[in-house]
Amino acid sequence: MKGNPENSLDWKKIAEADFLKSQEDIALGKSSYGLFWLQQASEKALKSRLIQTGWALQKTHDLMALTNQLQSKDFDLGFFEATAIRLTDLYFSERYVTADDDPAPDEKEVNQLSKDVLKLFKILFPEKTL
Repeated sequence: MKGNPENSLDWKKIAEADFLKSQEDIALGKSSYGLFWLQQASEKALKSRLIQTGWALQKTHDLMALTNQLQSKDFDLGFFEATAIRLTDLYFSERYVTADDDPAPDEKEVNQLSKDVLKLFKILFPEKTL
């Protein structure tokens, strides 16, 4: 990733690009790729906002851990908890060898996950985004 790892705006810019890529892949019927990019968009958006609060960057893909850290800083992200868990699980089952036998999300779930990530962006970045 190009940019300064300590600059929250660099993280936000890439988070937005990842979200747009997710929407492109989902529209093309490539849900597994779209979900990967949704997870990445969420991860980078959460990290961007955490960095703005003075958080020291940590290497993690665990969206729930990042969500919890922001909630400890008075961000109300309760709506995102189930999505954070699901996207993290999907990320690991797509990228690593696992014995996970969870069913792939259907179109309805993919659309809901996408809406939840968009809502996350609007909460984390109330100024114009996406």
